[in-house]
Amino acid sequence: MTIEERLEKLERELAILTKTVAAKPKQIHANTYIVEDEKGKTRGALTMIENRVGLVLFDQNGKPRVRLAVKDEGPHLLLQDENGKPRIGLTVYNNVPVLELFDEDGQMFWKAR
Repeated sequence: MTIEERLEKLERELAILTKTVAAKPKQIHANTYIVEDEKGKTRGALTMIENRVGLVLFDQNGKPRVRLAVKDEGPHLLLQDENGKPRIGLTVYNNVPVLELFDEDGQMFWKAR
């Protein structure tokens, strides 16, 4: 590719980018937003599930590791291990904080209110 061709290509890309930025909306409406890394792997999702808003963060292998949701009873945070098993849960259930610890099989073994 010649220098002139490269310059023309850059000018076209800059024109498209300028139009895109100028047309940037103040609000975006959707049911799900997906965040991907440079390789196209999903690393995060903000979505509506069963009338609840939730955020899921994935590790580099595509496994969900963090879940944050607002349920009818209150907010809920769940941390999962590399096998997808819950390990720590933190909830505010009807204005009462609840901390739960789970074993390697995902079974709760300790709970504090």
